[in-house]
Amino acid sequence: MSELGASSRPVLADPVILPRPPVPVGLVPAGVAVGGFLFAACWFLIPDMSQAARYIPRSTQDLGPGVVTPVDARNPAAVRVAISALNVPRGQRQEIERDVLAGRRRIGWIVVTDSMDPDGDMIAIEAGGVSQTVTLTKAWMPIPVLLDDAHMIGITAVKDGVQGGVTLALATHGSQLTLRPMEVGERIEVAAP
Repeated sequence: MSELGASSRPVLADPVILPRPPVPVGLVPAGVAVGGFLFAACWFLIPDMSQAARYIPRSTQDLGPGVVTPVDARNPAAVRVAISALNVPRGQRQEIERDVLAGRRRIGWIVVTDSMDPDGDMIAIEAGGVSQTVTLTKAWMPIPVLLDDAHMIGITAVKDGVQGGVTLALATHGSQLTLRPMEVGERIEVAAP
């Protein structure tokens, strides 16, 4: 027979507190220095990230009078932010950046949203030889677009989430331009500056 007793619960011993070994005096300043370095690195990197966000349209006040808000090519940071959001391979982004900064190409922002219920509607935005597929939501969605000499941006309905058509709205400085529901495959063109 077992000598564990009548209780099926284990009996735990009291905790033993071991003395902490002393920290060598030389490591304290090194730890403070490393901590300070990490804090400083974060301090300088975080503003850089928040600076990038200021170049992305966040409200109607950030937009131009038309459907497309051009990015100022004289502002390399604004150009880099817009190009980094393009859905193209890295090498192509670098080539586009060189062209925009040299004045051979232009880039801007178009803001899209689902004008009804966010049910999985998808569109393709085609501009300047680049096509980007976007799933519409109720959220404000700034999409960078390359602007070419034709000054036209094509928007094609790719997928109707739950019957009723692809419901799309475009934001401008003055308001939101709600389009009629589009059938899958239907394409519209909007003028760019």
